[in-house]
Amino acid sequence: MEIEANGWTFHVVVGRLDQGNFICIPNWNIGGELAGPGDVHWNAERLLQTTPLHPDNVKAVVSGIAEAARWIEKYHTDVCG
Repeated sequence: MEIEANGWTFHVVVGRLDQGNFICIPNWNIGGELAGPGDVHWNAERLLQTTPLHPDNVKAVVSGIAEAARWIEKYHTDVCG
């Protein structure tokens, strides 16, 4: 799927494994495990650890992506539930 977050566009893959949820943003080399998709703070912190983005942009971008993961949980429980 494509997510627009704070002026940036990301192609995002989210899914569920036996061990939990994950997110990958291949064109930005960002990825990792997610807590429950509704845990925006933890997910944003996790994404901060793997992002190659400039520090001035990081927090706004990963917060937007983490919010998008929460939206996915709410409206697409077949993907992350």
